[in-house]
Amino acid sequence: DLSSSAQQFDPKQCPTLPVTLKHINLTNCLRITDSTIHKFLHPCLRLVTLRLDGVSQLTDETLIRLTSHLSCLEHVFLCRLYKITDRGIMSIFSSKHASKRLKTLHVEDCGNLTDASVRRLVERDTISGVKSVSSFTKMQDLNFGGLPHLTGLSAVNISTSCVNLTSLNLSSSNIDSRGFGALGM
Repeated sequence: DLSSSAQQFDPKQCPTLPVTLKHINLTNCLRITDSTIHKFLHPCLRLVTLRLDGVSQLTDETLIRLTSHLSCLEHVFLCRLYKITDRGIMSIFSSKHASKRLKTLHVEDCGNLTDASVRRLVERDTISGVKSVSSFTKMQDLNFGGLPHLTGLSAVNISTSCVNLTSLNLSSSNIDSRGFGALGM
């Protein structure tokens, strides 16, 4: 857990982490930026758990850059990242490794996210550019709480794609009866 020590390092003298690092928690490290996170985590190819909750300066660029090369990620925590949008979350779902490995995704209170992000759970672009159905069979824990732009369509997409969920948070969303019906409620 590097959350307390990471708050004190100088981003201009950003160290790199060992390639063997598997878990990192940078929750509420408010002074970390996209470029710092990229330099800091780039060598961590075996990273399994990434906690960036409350790192409020981060944007979609961080998610796009990290998910393109972090093939071992299983648990991703991105709550209260107010600058990320559907584009950033879609990059996670579009990663060729995410559908095979991702077990946990928390994006609670990332208020810019919409149904478009969740739709990406179901559709993936193939090499030929045709959309195909994607299944996140390892996904067990989804936290989409505090996302007022999510509707019943998101619940339908979740139920189609994440067949092994054990925990789902859709609190403070705009899910309707149709959506709850799709979830079997």
